[in-house]
Amino acid sequence: MRFLLSGAAFAALLAVSTPAVAQITYSYQGNPFTTALAPYTTSMRVSGSFQVASTLAPSSVVDLSGSLLHFSFSDGIETRNETNSLICQFAVTTDAGGAITGYDIWLRESGGADPQHSLEARTANDLAGSLTPNNACGGGALNPFASVTGQPGVWTGGANVAAVPTVSGVGLAVLTLLLVGCALWRLRLRPVVR
Repeated sequence: MRFLLSGAAFAALLAVSTPAVAQITYSYQGNPFTTALAPYTTSMRVSGSFQVASTLAPSSVVDLSGSLLHFSFSDGIETRNETNSLICQFAVTTDAGGAITGYDIWLRESGGADPQHSLEARTANDLAGSLTPNNACGGGALNPFASVTGQPGVWTGGANVAAVPTVSGVGLAVLTLLLVGCALWRLRLRPVVR
């Protein structure tokens, strides 16, 4: 009977702890802006990261627009992420080892703001600023703005973010029933004192 209870407890613990989906993180560090109009300065830069469910395929061009789990990019003034941005373009090129060697990331502020914040990280240049009038993903002049040209930034990553165990509702119910059953079984084995 003890073997049966030990096996049931082990099964319940496995059911309770289910790992979350692993995430692969890639991080970007651009070079400092070489041209900057206030409030931007030449000590600011575009930097950020994104997460996907698996490592990027080697030797490929990948449009990540529909497969991003999370992203956040900043220019030192504004931050663009999945809750406040339109993704106009989010594509990367990888080498034979799966490292990012080319990129075209273009994010615009969502929600109809005017002026509209725009942030771009591209292989040849980084650009950030305010676009008037609001033009979704269309063209226009940025003012104020900051940029760096001909100095590609550095990508790191492909690192797996550890899966975090989560509690499964079914597993928790099974564990609760198991514990109640054990308590009732122990009560049944107690001698009755009169």
